[in-house]
Amino acid sequence: MTHDPRQFTNGGQEYAPPAAGPAVTPYSPPPVEEYAPQPVMRQAPAGYQPQPAPQTYAAAPGHAAAPAAYAPYVHVSAPPSAPAVPAPVDHLSAAAQSMRASLGAGTAATDPALVVLSRAYEAHDLSVQAVRFRKPTTKDLRKCGYPMRNALNVAGSAVGIDELPDVVAKYVTLLSDPPLPPSTVDQFELDDFSKCSAVILGFFLG
Repeated sequence: MTHDPRQFTNGGQEYAPPAAGPAVTPYSPPPVEEYAPQPVMRQAPAGYQPQPAPQTYAAAPGHAAAPAAYAPYVHVSAPPSAPAVPAPVDHLSAAAQSMRASLGAGTAATDPALVVLSRAYEAHDLSVQAVRFRKPTTKDLRKCGYPMRNALNVAGSAVGIDELPDVVAKYVTLLSDPPLPPSTVDQFELDDFSKCSAVILGFFLG
């Protein structure tokens, strides 16, 4: 097949390819600078004068030397003063005080329920040296039990009674006036406990 050469012309003119452009320079990356470490200390500028060394404090004659370091000031308020402890009060009725003054130490013959102790004991912040016992009730007996038991011989016969100190101490706490806590009863001298025990047992023996 024969091609018409006019097909490759531009407006009747013979086609000519465009002129070649400028030469393209191939890309080349910039050179990489090597890292140079910086010195730790830089050179002092011209005219720099070092600071003089701090002067040491010298105490004048007759004066104490300054301390090496002063502690920071801390404002501490004074603690509140403790309340005054009230003096122990002799907690006895006028009749009991009169009875104690007239009898001295021992158990009152005219008031068997009153016991004057050999010394004062602390009970509920009170100073107690005389105590009166009320008569026990059935409720008290059911609560504490009998303060004694029969003493038996080999044959099993009752020959006396044995006191139960633990039960007696419960009655001393329960029946006393002024009230005596168990901690006070535990501090009793033996003769004081014996006098109280005699009163407690007397309520059950008649």
